Amino acid sequence: MKWVKIMITSKSIGIALTATVTTASIYLAINEAWNSHLLFAPSEYRLIHRVVDRLAKNNTLPSRGITFSIVTGSAGSWYAKEAGLCHEEYCSVFRLFSPYRGFSNQTLSEIVRISSFNGPPEAYASMFNSIIISRSFFRLIDSKENFLACTLSHELQHIYSSHGYEDSLRAHNDGIKLGDQKRKQLLAQYKRKSELAADIHGQKMVLAAGFPDQSCIQQLEFLMKTRAVSKQTPLDSHPPFLERIQNLNNALSVHQAQNSLKSQPKVKLNWTYNRKENFLKFTMAKDTSQ
Repeated sequence: MKWVKIMITSKSIGIALTATVTTASIYLAINEAWNSHLLFAPSEYRLIHRVVDRLAKNNTLPSRGITFSIVTGSAGSWYAKEAGLCHEEYCSVFRLFSPYRGFSNQTLSEIVRISSFNGPPEAYASMFNSIIISRSFFRLIDSKENFLACTLSHELQHIYSSHGYEDSLRAHNDGIKLGDQKRKQLLAQYKRKSELAADIHGQKMVLAAGFPDQSCIQQLEFLMKTRAVSKQTPLDSHPPFLERIQNLNNALSVHQAQNSLKSQPKVKLNWTYNRKENFLKFTMAKDTSQ
């Protein structure tokens, strides 16, 4: 009788251990999916995925990895300074905080929350193959895919054309005999030209992807109204909105004609989402299977 009891107990332990291992495996699988599967990514990342997928399938892009990150934005720096969380020279780091992460500091949590609905629309490309977008941008454009397409195609052109490097190189070479202020003005001049070029090539990509013809013009008209009018200075890195809008209008008929003639190669997109590191990344390669 004692032996039977021991056998039953061992079997029960075995079942319990199996159940524990199975439960742990399920938990790990769910946790991994939550942290890395696009299905569970924030809606803003899923929107980026959908728009870039459409752009990439209808445009020829280099096979080069691009990382997207949605952040608190510059409003986070302003509010952190006002709240006394940082010295002025160190406040800029708050703009890069993830808006999806919980913070034990209640003031910081409120700064991130407020920045999402009371911050300016921001997007910029870095020289490190990444595009940074404030969460407030998505709220302001009301998740309009064509507006996001214009922004992303514009920033992609900055990266693919190496504008950050090329502008600085030209300013260095052309301004080697100039004083510091004149060199800064020269660099700003080249940056403004690059902005106009990125607008033009971005609009071309958007039209090729089948978005409405007026998308990028309407996007700039919308963004223009989210900023106060200020006097243009020689150090401004961006041209006035009206100049950019006119630039797109002038190129629109050419882009429409080019779009009707152009065919695109087959491509394959590979995506990686990382919740903990707060980024979405894509790479492109020609699909040789067809």
